[in-house]
Amino acid sequence: MAIAYHPGISSFNYIEETIYNKFQETLTFQSLSLKWELIQPWGELDLWLEGFHYFQDISLNRITFNFDLSLRISKGFSVVLETEIEGIHDQLYLPKGGATRDEILLKRKQLETSFILSSSFGLRYTFGSIYSPIVNRRLKGD
Repeated sequence: MAIAYHPGISSFNYIEETIYNKFQETLTFQSLSLKWELIQPWGELDLWLEGFHYFQDISLNRITFNFDLSLRISKGFSVVLETEIEGIHDQLYLPKGGATRDEILLKRKQLETSFILSSSFGLRYTFGSIYSPIVNRRLKGD
């Protein structure tokens, strides 16, 4: 199990004027992450929860939950299920004018949203050094 607290400062320079009438801004933030990892002979289970907000306006926040399950079929071969759920309320960068159909289709501009759910299912084969479990995997980036 791991717990991490991250305060920080972010500076933004936007290409277009945002819905908040900004072309640039600097904001302070904080995040708290909790991660729990279980490694067993049958496989691995990873749970990760992160909360984030800007100090200037606590309503500008984001919460993320990740669930990763890997069931070992044989040595090095696993079935994997990964799921991520996000509550999003911090999209400061949204352009004031919206987005055209082409920009949406080409994913050139982000659209406003308050919720994301993504999931994947697959097979994984890993190989390598017998010393690879020694590496510290807490709070690894996805």
